[in-house]
Amino acid sequence: MSNLMERKRKALVIAALVLTVDDEDEQIKKRKWSKQWLLEKRKYSHMNLLHELQSNEPADFKNYLRMENHTFYELLDLVRPFIEKQNTIMRE
Repeated sequence: MSNLMERKRKALVIAALVLTVDDEDEQIKKRKWSKQWLLEKRKYSHMNLLHELQSNEPADFKNYLRMENHTFYELLDLVRPFIEKQNTIMRE
């Protein structure tokens, strides 16, 4: 009888291990969800990305810049003269 009990116990342990391994495999296969614009971020320049966000995902635009779009464009207008490309003697 003890031999039969020992075999049943081993079978139970093996079954428990198999179930545990199966549960771990299911957890590994889960993928994280990501927004499409984050996946395509490398193909956009910074202004193209901002225009894309502003037109398609206004909440993401605000979250990305941490400000409203009108505030961003006000700040951009203030710094534009300092960062805008200028024609110099070497360019002409």
